[in-house]
Amino acid sequence: MVSDDIGRRSAAGFSFEAVVLDANVLYPASLRDLLLRLAEERLYQPRWSAQILDELRRNLVADGRSDEVRVRRMLAQMQYTFPDAIFDPSPATIELMTNAVEDRHVLATAVESGADLEISPRLPWSRGD
Repeated sequence: MVSDDIGRRSAAGFSFEAVVLDANVLYPASLRDLLLRLAEERLYQPRWSAQILDELRRNLVADGRSDEVRVRRMLAQMQYTFPDAIFDPSPATIELMTNAVEDRHVLATAVESGADLEISPRLPWSRGD
């Protein structure tokens, strides 16, 4: 028996977590679809920032995987489906992060949103060296 309230434990003992999704894991359509479907099933609460979504938009358009109109429509649908997912970290928190400069906003999003996990191809403590 699984509770309807996110954050409660299921009969199997698994806890639901808030999870930051980096642009790199939202970029591949199949992985994005899987992650968002799992969130729709309330297996976790997705978290992202405007900067993460903008990075996703820019990369999808730049690589020719989609056009600006379609990407903006997709992002609007994501924000409509998950209205509590957006967390924009403060510049001060971003500056406190010591991981790779280009990924500091992702880790700061995790910190400020209270996420339990970050799904990213990089380790959050990586300095990009």
